[in-house]
Amino acid sequence: MPSASQPLRRYGELSALTGAGSDQQGRARLVRWIARHHGARVESEDLLHDAFVRFEQQRRRAMVSDPIGFLLHTASNLVIDDYRKRRTRRLASDDAELARIPDPEPAVEEILTARSRLERAAQVLDALSERTRAVFLMHRLDGRKHSEIASSLGISISAVEKHIAKAACLLMQLGE
Repeated sequence: MPSASQPLRRYGELSALTGAGSDQQGRARLVRWIARHHGARVESEDLLHDAFVRFEQQRRRAMVSDPIGFLLHTASNLVIDDYRKRRTRRLASDDAELARIPDPEPAVEEILTARSRLERAAQVLDALSERTRAVFLMHRLDGRKHSEIASSLGISISAVEKHIAKAACLLMQLGE
């Protein structure tokens, strides 16, 4: 076994720890184990490196009785930490994405303004004569043509146009 002051990089030590035929095979075995639990081989290399760094730091402080167990446990903790970091970043980026999506609902100020205008329009319509109000609503709400309104109420097309113009003028004054 290597001493606490020597790094675990000499030929045969890693392979002895992992039960592989060479250090390369031993390293590959550890990387595959991490990749199975992490999902990305490139990041698994980084996590294994971090596990080795922590292993060396621990060996310098105290004897490590089970080096492979220590490496695998450390790598497992690093995988969990990495997952948590990525999840937190993903959630934060999801929140940022949601903040950039425009809200299809109108703003509160727009709703209040529209309600106020609607109330004033209702007051103006209530103040109109019954015939003018009926002609205007038939035209605007029902979408009826002037000739249809004239024939249903028994008035001229010119009278229909005058009633609509009177109501429209009063409603236009609301916008001023």
